[in-house]
Amino acid sequence: MENIYVDACPKGHTEGTPTRDCTVEDMVRIYATNRGDIAERVAVATNSQARIQSRDLRANNPVLKKLELAFLERGYYFERKRNMHSERDGAQRIDALKLGQIILAFYLREPDRAKGESDSIFDYRFSSIFHEGHDVDDLCRLFKFYRTIEDMREEYIARFADTMEGGGELQYLVYGHWFVLFAARLILVHEGRAVPEGDEVHDLILMSTNLVARACSQHKAVAHYQMFRSPKTKDKILAEFMGKQTDLFDLLVAASN
Repeated sequence: MENIYVDACPKGHTEGTPTRDCTVEDMVRIYATNRGDIAERVAVATNSQARIQSRDLRANNPVLKKLELAFLERGYYFERKRNMHSERDGAQRIDALKLGQIILAFYLREPDRAKGESDSIFDYRFSSIFHEGHDVDDLCRLFKFYRTIEDMREEYIARFADTMEGGGELQYLVYGHWFVLFAARLILVHEGRAVPEGDEVHDLILMSTNLVARACSQHKAVAHYQMFRSPKTKDKILAEFMGKQTDLFDLLVAASN
């Protein structure tokens, strides 16, 4: 075993004049492993002092690197790191955090957590969100669908900045856009079709927003920013969608297939 010498002495380890005349001999044990993810696992497990953001620790994960290449083949620039393709057209950039939120709201049916617990995306939820089981073509369609939701949301905010909760079904896009995405998932599963493209996108967004509006309009006393942080809002949308007739658990099982 090789001895490794580390200068572990602080600048002022005793009172008085700081000194550097301190050398500590440290014994270490070195292990060999064939695990490709060992560096990331160690980094995450020991990330306590001078804490690094979880996203930065996951940036070189093999799954994210494969997604980056797959998206590039389809004309998109996947940003494993923040703004790593800032010179590219915004319409062609897919941020890893945003994609994680989209997957969480749509595929995992957790719109409340997509909004309120986004930190978990690169933490304990990472492997359930980012994995090799995704069809990248489906992710591209879903991303374009979500971008249209965002465009409609921004247009509404620009037009009704002073009265964002003042009326009309599109007001629910402001704080409830993740729930609109969740509602779209319910509708698509029920109708047995994939995420649409073209003219059908706008129609589905309006249908989904209408569903969210019907479920939430009876609770006008609750501010939207509070309403769309609660998992109970998801249950209300489910109940409204099924006409309060079908067992909600059966619907969740169907939506996972």
